[in-house]
Amino acid sequence: MLVMAASVTIGLRSVLGLAITFLAFLPTALYRAALEEQALAARYGPAWAAYRQRTHSMVPFVY
Repeated sequence: MLVMAASVTIGLRSVLGLAITFLAFLPTALYRAALEEQALAARYGPAWAAYRQRTHSMVPFVY
């Protein structure tokens, strides 16, 4: 959803819209990811911890 919203604002050539998109969606995406990580850790335990160590959360090779 973040990529879609960002692409629309880029397509409309709105720098302000792009900034607002990231300021609105990024905290929400990070919060939701944290909730999902907690649920997955509770369900899969050590297997999830091992998987988490070898993969990235959001952006490959960055975060």
